[in-house]
Amino acid sequence: TQTQPKKHVASTDTKPEAFIEGAQFQLYDKQGFSTTLKSKTAYFYQESDHVEIEAPHATVSSENGSVIELTAATGKLSPKTEELSLNGSVLIKRV
Repeated sequence: TQTQPKKHVASTDTKPEAFIEGAQFQLYDKQGFSTTLKSKTAYFYQESDHVEIEAPHATVSSENGSVIELTAATGKLSPKTEELSLNGSVLIKRV
């Protein structure tokens, strides 16, 4: 008898739980200072609890009144740890 080839089944962590186009996130730190994060697209992966973002643009304000703008080709946001990783053509500019 011939054995049939096994079909490849994608695991659940490779499929996003949610997809947002033209996303804007407003994040606040413990002192109440805000970060505005905009992206072309955002994919939320529940299994690994992260958001993959395309063309992120972040505006970060600090307690001393300075504002920093961050842009990149892609990024990854971890809501639990509040960490943002940026990749590809990263630009950091003080406004």
